[in-house]
Amino acid sequence: VRRFRNAPEALLALDQVTPDLLCTDYRMPAMDGIELIQAFRALPNCRQVPVCMITSIDDRSVRIEALKAGATDFLVKPVDALEVQVRITNLLTLREQQVMLMDRAKFLEGRVVKKGIEVQKRSKDGYMVLARLAEKRDNETGQHLVRMAKYSRIVAENLSMVEGECRLIENAAPLHDVGKLVIPEAVLLKPGKHTPEEWEVMKSHCMEGYDLLRYVSEDWEEMQLGAVIAKSHHEKWNGSGYPEGLRGKEIPKAARIIAVGDCFDALTSERPYKKAWSFQVAEDYIRSERKKHFDPECVDAFFADRRKILEIHDRYADERIHSKTSQTA
Repeated sequence: VRRFRNAPEALLALDQVTPDLLCTDYRMPAMDGIELIQAFRALPNCRQVPVCMITSIDDRSVRIEALKAGATDFLVKPVDALEVQVRITNLLTLREQQVMLMDRAKFLEGRVVKKGIEVQKRSKDGYMVLARLAEKRDNETGQHLVRMAKYSRIVAENLSMVEGECRLIENAAPLHDVGKLVIPEAVLLKPGKHTPEEWEVMKSHCMEGYDLLRYVSEDWEEMQLGAVIAKSHHEKWNGSGYPEGLRGKEIPKAARIIAVGDCFDALTSERPYKKAWSFQVAEDYIRSERKKHFDPECVDAFFADRRKILEIHDRYADERIHSKTSQTA
C-alpha cells in the first residue's frame, strides 16, 4: 500500500506503475477527487483499475459525478471497518479477474498471430507447389520461379507500390504459367516449331491458368491476382500479344510488371537449348522492347536498381550452372 500527500504526487507515481486499486477522498489540496479520477482514467495503464472514493460528503451529486468520472465504488464516512474490508476485497478480486482476462487475451492473441503465420506459410507452400508442378512440366529448372518473383518485386517497389502490394505481386508471380498443367506434353515439350494449331493450344495456357486459379478461393488474394497474371502475362504494350490483344494500360499492372522479370530471367538463364545471355545483352534487348513488348515504366523501374538484380541472380543461381552465369553477369 502506498500513500500520497496530494493528487499530483500520486499521478506522477502512477505514470510509472499500475496499481491494483486506487482509493481517494473528494476534498484534497491542489486537485479534488473527481479531477484525480479523471486524470487517473486518462492514463493508458489505469483505465480498468478499480477506484473507490471514500469521503465525508454525503451528497448525491458528488457521488454521481464520481461514478461518471470512473469511480467503481463510493463510501461515505464514517465507514464501518468490516464493510470497508469487504468492499476493498471485492474490488481487488475484480482487479484480479481483470488481470487474468487480459493475460488470457494476450495469450490467445499470440496464438492467433502464430496460427495466422502458419496458415500464411501453408498457403504460400500450396500455391508454390502448384507453380512448381507447371514449371517442371515445361522443363524449367532450378530457381527460376524464385528469381522472377523477386525481380517482379523490384519493379513493384521502384514503382512506389505499397509493401502489401509488393508482397502480393511477389507471391502471385510464380503462378503465371500454371495453365501449362493442362497443355498436352506432346505440344508443351515439342522440340521443334509448333504448327499453327499447336501454337493455338500453347497460347491457351493463359486462359487455362486463369480459369484454374480464379475458382480456387475468392478470399485468397494470391490466387486471385495469380489468375489475372496467368491470363495477361503474354499481352504486349503495343497490342500484339495474347490472349485478348490488350494494349498499354489496358493490360493489368501486375501482368505488365511480371512480364519484365520473367523475360529477363529466361534470357539470362541457361537452358538445354540455349546459353545464358549476358546481363548487358539482356538489358539491351528488353530496353529495345520498351513501348513494344513491355510497359516502359516497368522496364525503367526494373533496371533502376541493377545491384539488386545482380544480388538476386547470384543468390538464387541454379547450382549446376552457377559458375557460368556468374561469369556472364
